[in-house]
Amino acid sequence: MSPLPPTARADETPRRVSKPAPHPLVIAVGADPDWVGPVCESLRTAPLVIETADCGSKGLALAAQRRPDLIIVDMFLPDVTGLGFCRTLREHPELGGTPLMVVSRHASEVDRVLAFELGADDYLPAPFFDRELASRARAVLRRSAGRARTAKPTPRPVEQGELVFDPGAGRVSVGGQVIDLTRTEFEILGMLIREEGRVLSRRQILGRLDEGANQASERTVDAHVKALRRKLRNSRGCIETVRGSGYRFAGAGDPAGPPSAG
Repeated sequence: MSPLPPTARADETPRRVSKPAPHPLVIAVGADPDWVGPVCESLRTAPLVIETADCGSKGLALAAQRRPDLIIVDMFLPDVTGLGFCRTLREHPELGGTPLMVVSRHASEVDRVLAFELGADDYLPAPFFDRELASRARAVLRRSAGRARTAKPTPRPVEQGELVFDPGAGRVSVGGQVIDLTRTEFEILGMLIREEGRVLSRRQILGRLDEGANQASERTVDAHVKALRRKLRNSRGCIETVRGSGYRFAGAGDPAGPPSAG
């Protein structure tokens, strides 16, 4: 007769088996099968869950329902442009902070700069190498997760004239009115404030934003700063352009005078 299995003692605590963390969810928004196919094929080389939508409105509805970790969008959609999608997503009260990548065969410098101005976290021209998109997507996800994981004791809000930068609340206000910034714009403003008076080159800013993962043009920084200044309105002069060097946070600035071009 086979021996009976041992009976657990009453004082023994059952062992917990930890469940593996769910894979990040990525929503790919594109209508062209020649775009959707390569994008999904590349993403499958990484441990990612992929869902698709064939137009901008369906993509936003799916994102509101599923709350993805990343959205990847084509520039050409049947109901809205990729740039229009970027703008709508960033203005959404609940989805505005969702990491966003643009992947497109239409990769002119103007489109890339505009995409970054409208809040894209990365822009990848197509065609791309099989594993390149997956690598870039993982980099965006790491940066997003890293920001939450490495949160430090909350510093006090910084007040400069009408500008209030509150890193604990993740909020910026001018004249008492909260300003809607993208994650990248918020990070650029934060790093300039922390280094008040010191000039940060565009390359330094890029490196701190993406840990060198992207080979983005320095014009990307200019696009983000331009959008940031526009949103800061009367406090836009706090960010100074140091020609040939980079940018510097110089306090409240002069609300009557626009910042130097750059």
